[in-house]
Amino acid sequence: MKKLEEFFSKGKDKKIFVQSVEMVGLMQIAFISDSWKHAIKSVQKDAVKTGMGGQFGNKGAVAIRLRIYETTVCFTCAHLSAGQSKARERLDDLVQIHKKCFQQSKEGIQNEVEI
Repeated sequence: MKKLEEFFSKGKDKKIFVQSVEMVGLMQIAFISDSWKHAIKSVQKDAVKTGMGGQFGNKGAVAIRLRIYETTVCFTCAHLSAGQSKARERLDDLVQIHKKCFQQSKEGIQNEVEI
């Protein structure tokens, strides 16, 4: 992570680290232009496991949610079952990800951080 921060902090338009989240083979990292730093609020991250009935992180999603001025944006990266025969399973997993992601009662949600 340090190397990425060093790389993005160089040059005319510097980038600053916002948040990162990972689960098994998924990783998501958010950087933002330093000139936008004042506009970013309420940064959160979460991970939702859907593998083996929600017990394993071999399938599922990671997400970073933040507010830019008054607009909330959520970046989601998902790893779902492959193959045409698994279309229903993928849809069911997406529904579970949507239901569980960023629910305050759920373990694993990270508290808001400010940058």
